[in-house]
Amino acid sequence: MSRDALHGPQGTHVELERLMFFSDAVYAIAITLLVLEIRVPAREAVHSGAELLHALAALTPRFFAFFLSFVVVGFYWFTHHVMFRYVRRWDDTLIVLNLALLLCVAFLPFPVSLLGEFPHQAAAVAVYTGAMAVTGLVQTVLWTHIVLGRRLTDPDLPRPAVALVYMRVAVPPVMFAVSMLLTATLGPTAALWSLALVLPVRLLRHRLTAAAHASAPAPGRSGRR
Repeated sequence: MSRDALHGPQGTHVELERLMFFSDAVYAIAITLLVLEIRVPAREAVHSGAELLHALAALTPRFFAFFLSFVVVGFYWFTHHVMFRYVRRWDDTLIVLNLALLLCVAFLPFPVSLLGEFPHQAAAVAVYTGAMAVTGLVQTVLWTHIVLGRRLTDPDLPRPAVALVYMRVAVPPVMFAVSMLLTATLGPTAALWSLALVLPVRLLRHRLTAAAHASAPAPGRSGRR
């Protein structure tokens, strides 16, 4: 039997439950670690209210990196959840690609810390945007494997439903890839300003996909309960 033999339907529910629980745990740990890079100013360095305000202001890049990354990782987790609503079977490649995605997610606290420490360094911005873009790219590859030939989904999964998920997974890597180009051409400051557009663009995309979803069939019963 091929190592990529499909597994299902017997035992599929349990296996997908394990896969999702493990994935959720990695996302939860990664998103929690993001805030650990924001450290309270040292007491011995603060002697007045004005100095405390100055110390907090100096943490602005770290706050920016944290909130931006929390939003992006949160969107990645939500998209992962949406993708697996359609999964009916699993194979070894699904597990390997999912592990590759979790590897990227687990790595994200490092570039977030790097960006918070060196917000005006082109190398730091490039590493951050590159890591985010690669994470989104791997998620796109995972979704492609899930729906390719409908091997892991219902055979009659409609194209509009597939396209809706592609809209979800494609926006972040494209935006971060553009930010990488801006870092190389216009400098890190322009790239950081472009990253500030992530949330409004995602909200706009959410409204567009929600409108489109109204005309697309809802997913059937998933592998999770």
